[in-house]
Amino acid sequence: MARIIFPEFRDEQSDSRYPFADTATLLSDTGFFIPKSCLVDANFHVIGGVSSIYLAGIFIEADRVRLTFSDSAANNRCSGEYGPEELSEKQYATIELTDRLGRPAGVVVGRSAELQLLSGWPAGAHNFAPAATEIVATAVTPAQEPGVRGLVGPAGELLAGDLWLVGDNGVVLRILDENTIQVNIIGDPLFKRAECINSEGAPIGDFSPRNYLKTINGCPPDKYGNFNFVVKSHNDPDTIKKQILRIYPDETGLKIAAVGSRVL
Repeated sequence: MARIIFPEFRDEQSDSRYPFADTATLLSDTGFFIPKSCLVDANFHVIGGVSSIYLAGIFIEADRVRLTFSDSAANNRCSGEYGPEELSEKQYATIELTDRLGRPAGVVVGRSAELQLLSGWPAGAHNFAPAATEIVATAVTPAQEPGVRGLVGPAGELLAGDLWLVGDNGVVLRILDENTIQVNIIGDPLFKRAECINSEGAPIGDFSPRNYLKTINGCPPDKYGNFNFVVKSHNDPDTIKKQILRIYPDETGLKIAAVGSRVL
């Protein structure tokens, strides 16, 4: 007779309530039991989670089943859902979990046949006490939270990933080091122009901004924003000191010319 020394993980846990605690009753407030072999594995990495995660509720709709998990600090930390018709013919099905902002929060793995049985419960909410569906600690991975993980916009949307901070209207941002951003509020000296009002506060209508010189024959200024005009002679290196430049406006723009020389 064959002797199995190292059984498969799921086979080893087939007689336990894992990922629920051994003391979990799996009984809802509506009197329905979750089969102890319904869920066979799980991993939670909830951002902002504290401890003592548990299955807070199973919500049954006409064609959807939603699992909601909470912890000792907040309700609805994360949730996942599935449709009974989506369960494949495979023995196991994976349900992805997301938090309230749509960020990945973990997965649970269950037996497809028993997950389909849950959809046969009466429609509505079936809630659980923390002690009834407590998740074991080995199924929870503490999330790495070294700093800012995202921002929530005015409409409640999550801003994460590559995020640009742009100072405007007299706000200047400066990076002091890899962990510090300094915010300098210096004000906007042209705020009245931006609001199209004069010094007395009266509206001035449409404002046409000045068009500053950007290039000359395709050549930009130096790093200080300066254009240096010089006269060069191959025969007389001192010509640059003797020539006199003149700039004339004409109908096409500005005309630059040398108008004679002087003796130094």
